[in-house]
Amino acid sequence: MTISAVPTTKEDLLLMVEQTKKDREEARKVLDRSEAAEHLLLMGFNNGDPIVLCAYGSEMHHIKTTFGEWDALEKALRNPKTPNAGYIPAKGHGTKTSDGSIEQSRVVFYEIDDGLTPAEQDGLWKKAGLPDPSWVMATGNKSLHVGYTLDSEFPVEDVQDCRAKLSAAIEQSIEGVKTDHSLHSCHQPMRLAGGLHSKSKKRSKLIHKEGKIYSL
Repeated sequence: MTISAVPTTKEDLLLMVEQTKKDREEARKVLDRSEAAEHLLLMGFNNGDPIVLCAYGSEMHHIKTTFGEWDALEKALRNPKTPNAGYIPAKGHGTKTSDGSIEQSRVVFYEIDDGLTPAEQDGLWKKAGLPDPSWVMATGNKSLHVGYTLDSEFPVEDVQDCRAKLSAAIEQSIEGVKTDHSLHSCHQPMRLAGGLHSKSKKRSKLIHKEGKIYSL
């Protein structure tokens, strides 16, 4: 059993009260901006780049903005219908591949839908014979997003093919494991680090951020 230290002086008590206030303020934040910015930087976005951020839940809200502008996203996240923070992993203000508004991307990734806990998912890429990822984000619920950042923008057809191959490698590594195939599409919104998961109320956080860059 762990026994927590009890404040013994006025200074200790004031420090404890101040820390409690900070913890409550952190829990109320709809977005950790520094965590979100680091996530986008790891995917090759730069400050000022055009990007589509997303707030979603029972509804989907696309926010065509620039990297570094967070106010509109935070406002949308306060709507109970759109509490989850996301992004479209392609530079620009396109929201579809079918109309040609998204032509390129430089991020490939996979997410395991079912079969393993987040702890069991961590490091599974090694068993599948895959290289270490550029970044890994814990969604705050039951899965990890495992991402590989490419050295330049590639046509969406090539990126989608690579995402499908990543999924296949993971699914073949352990029987019964399934990945989310909807993420193969370059217009599919992805969860952004720093936001709160609407189901668990836990914050999505980067747990690996080596920043390695790969080429197709």
